[in-house]
Amino acid sequence: MFNINDDYMNWLENFTNNVPVFIEEEFLDPIPLQIGEENAKYGKYIHLLYDLVVEYAKKNYLNPNYDENNSPSYVIRYNGNFYEIGEDLEWFREVYCRRLAVYNDDFIDYLDIKNNTNSLKKDIIKKQLDSLANIIWEYSNYIPFSTLSERVEETIQNIKVKKFGSR
Repeated sequence: MFNINDDYMNWLENFTNNVPVFIEEEFLDPIPLQIGEENAKYGKYIHLLYDLVVEYAKKNYLNPNYDENNSPSYVIRYNGNFYEIGEDLEWFREVYCRRLAVYNDDFIDYLDIKNNTNSLKKDIIKKQLDSLANIIWEYSNYIPFSTLSERVEETIQNIKVKKFGSR
């Protein structure tokens, strides 16, 4: 099984020097001659890097960026370079990678993923969620659990609609 590691990230860094944007489909059979065998070997696994980033983001309460088609993406940093990696959901799931010239917003550092480092945001949100859980626990002494559960779910749905629309 193929694993995302420093060799893969070094390949990505070198490859995107010449090809700053690519989609995974470009590396599947038949492989265009200009891509080359080594690039084909690595490029077809960009979905594994994306899945690794998504898993890390979920564990650390990090939201994806969304484009006009509601396609999610994240920005990662490796060796001082920034890469937008995401899914293009306009027609079907295509994982893409785009090297960014400059980026000044939130990003995920590859070393944090590699070392499984908790984000600062995770610690803050965990404390807030623990506090909310304690409040709900306290109210469960006075309000039926089913009522609490319905109200919390209703509130979450209202937030989703206000924040994300019909997504």
